[in-house]
Amino acid sequence: HNIVVSASLSGGEGYEVCRTLDSAMERAGDYGRDIFYLGGVGIFEAVLDRAGYMHVSWIKEDYAGDLYFPEFDESAWELLSIRDFREFSHALYRNLNRT
Repeated sequence: HNIVVSASLSGGEGYEVCRTLDSAMERAGDYGRDIFYLGGVGIFEAVLDRAGYMHVSWIKEDYAGDLYFPEFDESAWELLSIRDFREFSHALYRNLNRT
């Protein structure tokens, strides 16, 4: 089951809409499963310190853009693995303050 945070969407097949991040987190907790945050920037900023793990794709090229993943204190995260691909690297981090 998927839960979406949105001020304007209504629920649909395969997903439920919550109006706030806190209500979405509470509802997601009812399922007893891991919660994955898929963005956008405001969601990432709000949950970065609460997350136990973080999957990050580091893009190797420079691209124009105006939204970026929030800066984070790398000393608070342990790099568990990194996989290199042609155009990006995928890193898995563990939050040292949460586990």
